[in-house]
Amino acid sequence: MHRERRGHDFFFSPRDYLNDPAVLAMSTLARGAYSTLLFALWDQPEPGIAPLGEAALATLARATVEEWARVRDQVAPAFTRNQHGAWVQKRMVAEHARQQEFYRRRARDGASGGYASKRYRDSRWTAMTSALGGRCACCWTIPKRGLVADHIVPISAGGLDNFDNVQPLCRACNTRKGAGSTNWLAIRMQELSSSPAANLQPRPSASKASKASKASKAEEESTKTKSKSLSEPRARRSLRPPIEGLAALPTRTDPWYPTAQEVDAWEKAYPEVQIAGTFSEMSAWLISNPGRMKTFRGMPAFINRWLRREQENESP
Repeated sequence: MHRERRGHDFFFSPRDYLNDPAVLAMSTLARGAYSTLLFALWDQPEPGIAPLGEAALATLARATVEEWARVRDQVAPAFTRNQHGAWVQKRMVAEHARQQEFYRRRARDGASGGYASKRYRDSRWTAMTSALGGRCACCWTIPKRGLVADHIVPISAGGLDNFDNVQPLCRACNTRKGAGSTNWLAIRMQELSSSPAANLQPRPSASKASKASKASKAEEESTKTKSKSLSEPRARRSLRPPIEGLAALPTRTDPWYPTAQEVDAWEKAYPEVQIAGTFSEMSAWLISNPGRMKTFRGMPAFINRWLRREQENESP
């Protein structure tokens, strides 16, 4: 594997290290040489496999040949030998193989648009999509090309490739979501549990809203009722593509997307606050506290209160 395809870090278990019989048998100096050797082996062309020669081992352990000779026999039992006689650290070789598989899987998912594996298309998937009426959990439309299994937390961000980390989205929302981690499935299931009949009604797209406004004034007024449908400004905001790196905020009805002008205003008003990170915290709090979910109209006031508190906490 190319060096750029290898992580800078590798898994190191202090418990396993301290309880390893080979490590327990080493002197303090030998443990230091062993630890330094381990760290250096991760940067070798084949991680976990040491080069041949005592001088090379001494160099990797940051020791002179004489210092290495005094601890070599204590360090040796922690390694096996391959067919060429080179020292091999099995756990590091296994860790390297695990990282290779991770990068292969991430590249495979990326090539397919970031969709989760098709192995999730089972009875659980059918039950999930049926509960949503065949709709995309994000834009709440029924896509002509069907739904895809999206990773809620992307694999590239450390998300797990299992069924608990997937949600049904249309291809457009899956692409637009990018590296975001909004759990639209949880939001929609909360909405359905509070009002199943109302929430299964299709949400109008921007083009349909425009046609409706031209059709008749009376019909337009009926679609603007406060209890069951969106006003025109609200429809435009809820259908706006999210700003990259900024989480959408769930409300009692539709996701709330900030405008670029609003973000600029917040950054000027609250210079000590990291807006993107704070929006992720707000989104997580709202999802975790569905009983305290805000209205669409009340969201700006909620955001400003939160940002003001953050600014006051950050101020010296």
